[in-house]
Amino acid sequence: MNTHEDIQIANIEKELACLHESQKAKERTPACLFNLIIYSQNQQRSDYLQRIRQAIITKFPCRIIFIQGNPDPSANYLKVNVSTETVGKIVCDMIYIEASTAYLNRVPFLIFPHLVPDLPLQLLWGQNPTTDQIILPHLIFHANRLIFDADNAENIGQFTHDILEMMQTHPKLSFLDVNWGLTSGWRKVLAQVFDTPEARQHLQFTNSLNIYYNDRKVNWLKHNDFQPRYLIDWLASQLNWSLENHVADDHLQTFTFHNGVKNFDIHLRPQLHVNLYPGTIVGIDVFAEDEHSYVIAPIPDLPKVVVHISTAETCELPYTLPLSGLTPGFHYVKELLFADTSEHYKKMLAVEGVV
Repeated sequence: MNTHEDIQIANIEKELACLHESQKAKERTPACLFNLIIYSQNQQRSDYLQRIRQAIITKFPCRIIFIQGNPDPSANYLKVNVSTETVGKIVCDMIYIEASTAYLNRVPFLIFPHLVPDLPLQLLWGQNPTTDQIILPHLIFHANRLIFDADNAENIGQFTHDILEMMQTHPKLSFLDVNWGLTSGWRKVLAQVFDTPEARQHLQFTNSLNIYYNDRKVNWLKHNDFQPRYLIDWLASQLNWSLENHVADDHLQTFTFHNGVKNFDIHLRPQLHVNLYPGTIVGIDVFAEDEHSYVIAPIPDLPKVVVHISTAETCELPYTLPLSGLTPGFHYVKELLFADTSEHYKKMLAVEGVV
């Protein structure tokens, strides 16, 4: 990465042109498919967003404007760095803006002259988008897509209400939730495992269900249980389960649902996996009527799961299914950048809002 630090705001394009010129001798070419604005107030969170940024430009070159806020009320500064990052022979521009709270209201007006015209504008928001009153309101009417993470929401019930309202206010904007994207692989797996009328009945009227997830603690993630909760809410919204009760302690969460015939429990069971992303779902058990059981577990170091189906008398041959999108790789990034707002996601939020 080539960087020019602490430059004058008026010289942003000039400094980028100088960086482009230095790349010509190496036969590298600037390329841009869209504009990507990333915003974060938390430095630890910024490191996580930088990993997503890196995954994006590896496959989809773009101009990146990264805004790093600082909530410290005693801070008083506005700084700009520019850099280029190469992927093979392709060069991507990055404008890095550091601003204290007192200067954040100037940032939108600094950004607009440096968007590549006639290209889509994608927003990757590291903060709760429903509470941002300084930067996002200036950008959202010009954007094609808002990618966000609910992890910073203080009240998830209020967040689900507010984000649904935001979707109604901006119907032409595509909304993509980071945690929803990370559950896409498991949603596809469950759709394939329970794709027959008999299997769907087993899931619809299950006796109990376990979801295991990685509860490894890190400083950039507050809620490790969002992915498994999203998966539960998605199942409930698609199978018309109604929530009856929710009990939680440090070691277990139990959700009691009614499936139209009886009550049953879904258990969220935390585990520790040091080599997996925090919050990653690491297994699902479904125990149905007639002693049918479905045990679905990832295969270590492979993007696959193995499925074991058994009854009291028989045990079927295990089979494997692909499991993609658990980390910021190609399939995950593709969903974030190109999927439309999901109707399944909206229905899932309605369930989460009553938990």
